[in-house]
Amino acid sequence: MQGDELQKLSEQYIKFADLNDTDVSSAIDSTQAAMAAFNIDAENASNFLDTLNKENRILFLRRYWFGDSVQTIAKMRGMSENSVSVRLNRIRSKLRTYLIEEELL
Repeated sequence: MQGDELQKLSEQYIKFADLNDTDVSSAIDSTQAAMAAFNIDAENASNFLDTLNKENRILFLRRYWFGDSVQTIAKMRGMSENSVSVRLNRIRSKLRTYLIEEELL
């Protein structure tokens, strides 16, 4: 990884750390631990995200990458908290199915 790709990843980790009131090293460790716990590498994560429409991808990343609360996401996206929760539940179900189909779960 180099150049623009490395820059984007660095910016994501910095933002993740800032949102979670932690240092970048801890943010990287948390992300890697979560992905390792589910046996997901960067390619599989990217492939799963590619299966989502833009709005669902935003919801998923805001909640599980940036750590935004359901309430914050609802306000940002102009949705009710219930709608956000329901969609996140459906996305998690889709992730479970994806992991099973890819024999990662």
